[in-house]
Amino acid sequence: MILAGGFGARLWPLSQKNYPKQFLKLTGDKSLLQQAMVGLKEVRFDPPIITCNQVHESLVVSQCRQSEISPNFIFSEPIPLGTAGAIALAAIRENSRCVNSVLLALPVDSYFEDTDGFREAVENSIAIAQRGRIVMFGVPPKSADTNYGYIRKGCSLPGGASAVSSFHEKPILELAQLYVQSDDYYWNSGILLFRSQDYLTELNAYRPDIFDACSELAASECVESNIVRFAARPLELSVESVEKAVLEQSSLTVVKTCDQPWLDVGSWPSLSNAKSRDSDGNVIAGNVVSMNTRNSVLLSHNRLLSTVGIENAIVVETADAVLVANRDNIHEIKTLTEKIRKTSPNKSDKRPLGVGVYNNFGTQ
Repeated sequence: MILAGGFGARLWPLSQKNYPKQFLKLTGDKSLLQQAMVGLKEVRFDPPIITCNQVHESLVVSQCRQSEISPNFIFSEPIPLGTAGAIALAAIRENSRCVNSVLLALPVDSYFEDTDGFREAVENSIAIAQRGRIVMFGVPPKSADTNYGYIRKGCSLPGGASAVSSFHEKPILELAQLYVQSDDYYWNSGILLFRSQDYLTELNAYRPDIFDACSELAASECVESNIVRFAARPLELSVESVEKAVLEQSSLTVVKTCDQPWLDVGSWPSLSNAKSRDSDGNVIAGNVVSMNTRNSVLLSHNRLLSTVGIENAIVVETADAVLVANRDNIHEIKTLTEKIRKTSPNKSDKRPLGVGVYNNFGTQ
């Protein structure tokens, strides 16, 4: 299953509510959604389940047609569910079909450059999931990146996996540097492999509120062709990550090494890591002229963007917004977009459905 239900607030203003990051071509000639579908094509799984917000349903259908891939189902979520709830909906449907169904849950912005290597890692982990474990794929850290979550492994287990000792979400730089120096820590790729019944059992044990709300939603499903819509709208549903709701508490959670080039392309710093830099360490795209500018992301959609004497900055110009931010404060972008919607509700998210900003971010 491909988790494509977010709004991509951390990549604002390139990613906006009506046309978020999963439908943009950020790392090549395919969108993040299309890359995920193509990357899973040769894995011995059924065609993918795609979860999305109902406002993006037509975009998912359109991009599936462009890729000539027919998903098993498209789950059109009436409200935001978080990864814990989105996975639960798919698991409930699969569990009704076969209690031993194995699900691979893939966030749309979790990107492995070596798709063959990733597929091999998945294949080698299926037997572990079939034995009742919830498998997380951990990537050996290449740098002290504070934008990623870290997993500390515990004792070794059969099948080449390890127990999970602890989770560390976006640590401060000093801690991240210690983690990189140790062989006990992995970046959390966000990719999971598990039997549907095992996940539902653990969710019900630790977060029965989310389990009950998703069960109510699932009972109201209406299927048209391969699109699953829902008539119910639970009044109270916690939007929670699968890590917080299940993985950090469950004794079934294990981590499997996936030593492949990987990026979480969900934020400006991590996306810029996927791009080539000029001699001053800048990532530049569009109509840009810079002088004495270093270690920055400079992206212009239309107008001339010029910079002089800045460093460690993110400067993004689109048709309807401009962002200027220090890299050290980039984690505040999500809060910024919420403030914009409150103070200027008629000016934000104006981009028409079906109209992107860049066909290939980073191509000059």
